[in-house]
Amino acid sequence: MNKFLKIYLLASYFLLFSYIPVYSGNKEQILREFFKEEERRYGANIEILQDSYGDFNPIGGFADGRYKLEKYIIYQVDVNIYKINLVFVKKKGIFRYFQKVSYPVWYKNDIVVFLTPKGKYRFQIPESDIIIKKEKDGYIIRRRKRELRVDLPAPNIRGKVHLHLIFK
Repeated sequence: MNKFLKIYLLASYFLLFSYIPVYSGNKEQILREFFKEEERRYGANIEILQDSYGDFNPIGGFADGRYKLEKYIIYQVDVNIYKINLVFVKKKGIFRYFQKVSYPVWYKNDIVVFLTPKGKYRFQIPESDIIIKKEKDGYIIRRRKRELRVDLPAPNIRGKVHLHLIFK
């Protein structure tokens, strides 16, 4: 047999038998299985705003200073336990310097706890503000999302991470 045909048959056999357990069950289970990764990655009720930044002193001299938040991902590890992966970038001339930081987080109701190399940092999430706005026909009442600003020591490098968090 042709080598390409053997690989094709082996791959199709693997795909056929690896997806059979997914289709056994009702539609909700099937959808939950398909979106399991997205729920694990993006199912957190925490959002990090782009005005978050890091002050790092990694090498001494040329790469020191303020780094802007480039991107982040929040993984759900277990019930109420998350892992936040942050990527910070600093542009200096034609050079770009990156710093990656990761924190385990416990979050429930109105308490959030970050685990850092210097210990646990516990924060109370403030209540959301109510905004009353007068219109021609009456009043509009809105509830703002709960937000919190935290300063944490950076793991593995000298410096601090300043996060602006929104809780849904």
